[in-house]
Amino acid sequence: MKNIFVFDTETVGLPPRNFVYDMGWIVTDRKGNIQKKRNFLIEEVITDGKKMMGAFFAKKIFSYYIPALDSGKINLISLNDMQDIMYDDLTECQTVAAYNVGFDLSALHNTVDICNGQQEILFGDFDILCLWNFACEALLSTPTYWKAASTHGWQSRAGNFTTTAESTYRFITGDPKFIESHTALDDCMIENEILKACFAKKKTIPYNKYNNSPWRKAQPPEQLEAMRLIRRLKQLELFEPDHGSRAA
Repeated sequence: MKNIFVFDTETVGLPPRNFVYDMGWIVTDRKGNIQKKRNFLIEEVITDGKKMMGAFFAKKIFSYYIPALDSGKINLISLNDMQDIMYDDLTECQTVAAYNVGFDLSALHNTVDICNGQQEILFGDFDILCLWNFACEALLSTPTYWKAASTHGWQSRAGNFTTTAESTYRFITGDPKFIESHTALDDCMIENEILKACFAKKKTIPYNKYNNSPWRKAQPPEQLEAMRLIRRLKQLELFEPDHGSRAA
């Protein structure tokens, strides 16, 4: 059975300026059988106070990361050493996957740049699988999910049903109170369950399709129509002549 490299990052900043301080991955397969787990803190980033100032979850340095380092759950390592281990593990895999993979690929590219890495991180020889896209197509574009999301309030301020890894995991496990940890390896573990659930649906696998707003696929037709109507009304307001400005 073909192996899949599922990875997750915790980053400072947002695209196009995001970069990684916490990198985790697992080597797994379509049935969710995990062969390897890895978790590293990038030394050049997490030990640099200026770089870490923009990290959304930086408060976890004291509550989570320092205890994890002390217990050996996670390792502090240079970017180049992390890459060596990663490329070694990738030799066992055919697919690279992440939830919103475009975000993580951008973050890895930027991390090499700001840390003066010795080699670019490239996945050109692998099938790239965006788990967000896969989940929206295989799991969330159904009346069953829409009912669950409506019942539990899994909606954005705009009224759209959410499609985060947290919402997806809640749906497939039937645990509406699950809270994602937002640490790299722990998030890989829930993504492994999402991956397994997606493959079990036996849908077409959307390889090499990402950065394409997959959340739209998880909205009921009437919600998409309402969104189109709102956009149309805004366009009309924008281009309607201002009659009050005419000279008398």
